[in-house]
Amino acid sequence: TTTTNFTLTVLSVNDKPSFTLTPATVTTLEDTAFTLPNFATNILAGPTNESSQTVTFTVTTGNTNLYQVKPAISTAGTLTFTPKLNQTGTDTVTVKALDNGGTARGGTNGSPTQTFTVVVTATNDPPVIKGLTNKSFNEDTTTNLVFTVSDVDGAVASITIAASSSDTALIPNANIVPGVSGTNRVLAVTPATNANGTPAVITVVATDSSGVTTTTNFTLTVLSVNDKPS
Repeated sequence: TTTTNFTLTVLSVNDKPSFTLTPATVTTLEDTAFTLPNFATNILAGPTNESSQTVTFTVTTGNTNLYQVKPAISTAGTLTFTPKLNQTGTDTVTVKALDNGGTARGGTNGSPTQTFTVVVTATNDPPVIKGLTNKSFNEDTTTNLVFTVSDVDGAVASITIAASSSDTALIPNANIVPGVSGTNRVLAVTPATNANGTPAVITVVATDSSGVTTTTNFTLTVLSVNDKPS
């Protein structure tokens, strides 16, 4: 016999990462930031000998107009996104995992893609009141306060206005009269006869056709005016 020796070195080849997405569909209300821990689970860089590698996710959206902040998945598997204001709809999102093991010697650092669906559903927004500010006016006169209302979810004609006074001796509730339907509104306010003094806080409530309300407050100061003697 004769004997010879040589060495064989087995070189590492990066294996593709893997992960699981649960659930297949995530649903949230419009105008609401969304967070879901453990959305991506079973996150593996490859076999056990590649466990020191880091896995990150690339996330691609199909409906970019749906988001203020696009979907992202953290290394821990948490899904986050924020829908665009007053935007609703559906999107198919594509996810791929990438590890940092490289592609030398034909290795693979990317997983097969997986998809999930984002559904953003509508919620009724409250109406908006603009234009009412603190004001002073003379006693024994009526002041007309012009303001606007709007509602992204429905017709402004359906919005009703109610108003009340914190000092009904100065400004009785019955003397605060809303008028005009549509975007432009008016509050006609008349103080009690010969009344003046400490400002009254006026509370205005706008209610849409679904019963959703918004409230604003401002102050009215009734200034004294000298009356003639008799």
